[in-house]
Amino acid sequence: EQKRETGSSGLADTILLVSVNVEENTIKMLVVPRDTIVPVKVLDTEGNLAWEEEKQLTLQYAYGQTAEASRELMTEAVSELLYKLPIQRSCAVNFQALPILNDAIGGVTLTSIETVYWWGGELHEGEEMHLLGQEALNYVRARDERVEESSMGRLERQKQYVSCYIEQAKEAVRGDLTLPVQLYKSLTEHMSTNVTLED
Repeated sequence: EQKRETGSSGLADTILLVSVNVEENTIKMLVVPRDTIVPVKVLDTEGNLAWEEEKQLTLQYAYGQTAEASRELMTEAVSELLYKLPIQRSCAVNFQALPILNDAIGGVTLTSIETVYWWGGELHEGEEMHLLGQEALNYVRARDERVEESSMGRLERQKQYVSCYIEQAKEAVRGDLTLPVQLYKSLTEHMSTNVTLED
């Protein structure tokens, strides 16, 4: 994996803590707001800790020199924020991969929980829509930066989308049991993870 300049890899857009109960077959999610102020580890150009600074959690991802290092820094920061909660697996997926995931299960149908505008499109609160390709990315990513706290509405949309995706993906997998392996392989170039194919 190619090294990059520390602090240059971009920010974490969405931070989800997912708890999977394999005995009860349930999934619970906690959305961690990216603007949460935490001690962020600032690394030098060699990747060594230079200092810690109280900053937005989203910034921690930028300080890794590789996708793997960024993922590990974020995992540690979220664990620390949640009183050293053990996090066994982590996954960082580039947002640009969302259309791939979305369309692999035939798209995601949901009812918009707020009115969302993006360049070239919109979705109104209460409107049901079958999201395909870029529309899915727009729904989870768009927000009106002129409106204070608009990122909180986006967080709720992201959580809604992930819940709908999981439910609809279950149906898709029932029709094609090879789908999880196909999805995992299709994400390889867009993902850093310690989740194995067996997992």
